[in-house]
Amino acid sequence: MRISYNQNNNQLIGQLSRLNQEQNRLQIQLSSGQRIQSAAEAPATADRVMGISSRKGQLQALSNNLNQARGVAEGALFAMEQLKSVADKAIGSLQRMAEMTDATELAGQASQMDQLLEQAIPLGNTDVDGQYVFGGGHASVPPYTVVRYQAGDVLVDATQPVDPATGLPPAQSGPVTVPDELVGRIAFVRFTGTAQAGQELTYRVGERSELSPFPDVTASQEQAAYFNRMIAARDAGFQEDHAALEGMADSLDDGQEALNLGMLETGTLINGIETLEGINASRFQQLEDTVSKELDIDLAETIVRFRNSQSAYEAALSSSSRIMGLSLLDYLR
Repeated sequence: MRISYNQNNNQLIGQLSRLNQEQNRLQIQLSSGQRIQSAAEAPATADRVMGISSRKGQLQALSNNLNQARGVAEGALFAMEQLKSVADKAIGSLQRMAEMTDATELAGQASQMDQLLEQAIPLGNTDVDGQYVFGGGHASVPPYTVVRYQAGDVLVDATQPVDPATGLPPAQSGPVTVPDELVGRIAFVRFTGTAQAGQELTYRVGERSELSPFPDVTASQEQAAYFNRMIAARDAGFQEDHAALEGMADSLDDGQEALNLGMLETGTLINGIETLEGINASRFQQLEDTVSKELDIDLAETIVRFRNSQSAYEAALSSSSRIMGLSLLDYLR
């Protein structure tokens, strides 16, 4: 039975079309580097890749949280290291004041203590991207606020009870009018951060885990008390109160111990955060590798297949032209 000319040609054209489509598909793979260009080409693969991409997004969010937490912790550690340096100098200044008898020398050391205090307050209000590191749960506002002596104010003794409404000792404590040398200087420091421990802001760093990079609020409250002890030492120096100066050394030493403990805890926290960052980075890379296996082409293999496809197409095109020519002659007979 003779095959019709049109039927024969249609078969040849169909074969050439399939070979051309395969060649184009391989060419697109080579240009994009990926096996599939749309989900419709391989639905199962596309579903797996979408699931992996979702997990990658979750890991990226956790990594961002870890990075922010590490920034806060590193900012806190740096501030504590600087505060420790200030505390060391404050103890030295206090010791020198306790040994001095000359009023001018005492006033000079008291002024140095005041300068150290002015350095310390901004360190206590250190912020990282707007987050005050010693603020705990109130990290959006400076944790330490100061009130300065004004002419006619009363002298605040940090050892006396203070009226919360005024920030000053009650009248029966026998207030002393502020001397001229203290006017304009810091009178006392308030802590305005989180009132209770355990209320510090936290960052989600795992599916079921959170951490707070903020130093313990108890230590932050203690730091405010330390600032006020520095104020008391400064004021005692200006007033030549040797009895008060001699009794203050231990209280400043206690403040140093709190800073040392805070630095140790924060340094340990930073190490833990860096460990978590390494684990997350490893997991992220594993997911990247999985996606690569699902989508990326084998370049060498695809090049070989493309060249073979080109050769097959050219051969089919050549043979088709001969066959179609013979079929036409056969048809004319």
